[in-house]
Amino acid sequence: MASTIKQAQDCRLDFQLSLLLPRYWLVWFGAFLLYLLALCPVSFRHFLGRKIGSLLYKKHKKRVHIIRTNINLCFPKLSLDEQEQFIKEHLQWYACGLLDYGTYLFASKRRLYKKIEIEGKAYLDQALAEGNNIILLLGHTVFLDFCAVKIGQYYNAYCSYKTEKNPVIDWLLAYGRCRYINLLIPRESGMLRLTRNLKKNNILIFLADEDLGKRYSEFAPFFDVQKATLTSATRLARLSKAKSFPVMVFFDKELGKYKVIVSKALA
Repeated sequence: MASTIKQAQDCRLDFQLSLLLPRYWLVWFGAFLLYLLALCPVSFRHFLGRKIGSLLYKKHKKRVHIIRTNINLCFPKLSLDEQEQFIKEHLQWYACGLLDYGTYLFASKRRLYKKIEIEGKAYLDQALAEGNNIILLLGHTVFLDFCAVKIGQYYNAYCSYKTEKNPVIDWLLAYGRCRYINLLIPRESGMLRLTRNLKKNNILIFLADEDLGKRYSEFAPFFDVQKATLTSATRLARLSKAKSFPVMVFFDKELGKYKVIVSKALA
């Protein structure tokens, strides 16, 4: 499938009339429901998300099995009851994250900026003041896309882009990301295109947590388990002489806000 992004140089989106064919109407209806939910308070969305997550816990056996395997490997000292509670809470937050995509896609920037806080911004400001290139190594949490919102509020930023199988979902996600950053680069464009744009205070938001086989991976300790991890982040940092900052995004229930947490640069 052709990429939604018309060019890697900007965020112009290629909307085709074929996206309005009847076979995609269900997806557009889902997007409309997300739009309606974006008008609701976050407390209501997350109440609904917890209900949906609890249902997934009971019905989605394949996903539950995957989560249970991972938690058992990473937290073997937890009791079975604690592990099951972990699984249920994860699926509840997963559902909350899906429902919050309506806010990400359709809420005004001004409203979203107020709903997101950032910790560790001083690390980025100092690195930029020193003339460094910057890579943000984004963790794959359920609220990860809110990173682009807050980073885009203060900095020029770009990221690589993975094409989705469903063209409407692909267009919607690209549309959402292009609201906050100034450049999306199709993943198939390769590493050279990523490094070429890492200059002039243009921050790269990079997600590198997929297992793409032996050719692109090395095994490293993850908790007490050896896990395949990509080496592309290291190669990007070396090629572009960039500082790499780990970033995680969560929702703080007490504050009722999303939090982007930037840690110190990796050695």
